[in-house]
Amino acid sequence: NQFEGAAILLTNAVREDQQFALAYGRLGDILLSLHRNTEGYRSYEMALAAAQQDRLTRKEEDRIRGMRAEDTADYQLAIDAFHDFSVYYKNDYLGWVYPTVPLRMLGRDQEAIANLRRAIALDSGRAFAPFALSQELMITGSVGEVPHWISHLNEHAYPEAASEIKVMLLLMNHKYDEAADALRASNGLAGPDQINATLRKQARLAAERGN
Repeated sequence: NQFEGAAILLTNAVREDQQFALAYGRLGDILLSLHRNTEGYRSYEMALAAAQQDRLTRKEEDRIRGMRAEDTADYQLAIDAFHDFSVYYKNDYLGWVYPTVPLRMLGRDQEAIANLRRAIALDSGRAFAPFALSQELMITGSVGEVPHWISHLNEHAYPEAASEIKVMLLLMNHKYDEAADALRASNGLAGPDQINATLRKQARLAAERGN
């Protein structure tokens, strides 16, 4: 999570090899996470230009094309790129989780749910698919299944993700006191970035209660 340092290393890498498409793609991801959008989009463009010289596998190119489209809010293009990824690499967990946010943004939550269930079937030990599936179930009002995925995340050693979903579910059910208790407890689970996020959630909860 030392993004500034990673950006420097990747910048040095593409300076040494100006056709290093995968490094350009990863650099684009990182620069956008640092809100250096103009540089990030330029890195994506360089990655895709280098791809024309067969410097990327199909999987890498689909991923970069999809991530760039998602970051620029071209959600249908992102879905198309990630669909291509999953067609050619149907047993790769990532191909099924990548389209989640674009599908959500276009109101296609049932497709996102189907994809996430497929991802869990491929690899039930990772956190992202159960976490995102819980969110999708809450978005669509199917909250009865969510406690199962909270337990699943805890059983697979992802207490932070489980706690976050638990808080979301409590808030949906207007159980504000229990949500506040869960947020306070979650401060002991994580490092500074997660504590920062928890404090923001506590502030939102206070606002929700008019405090």
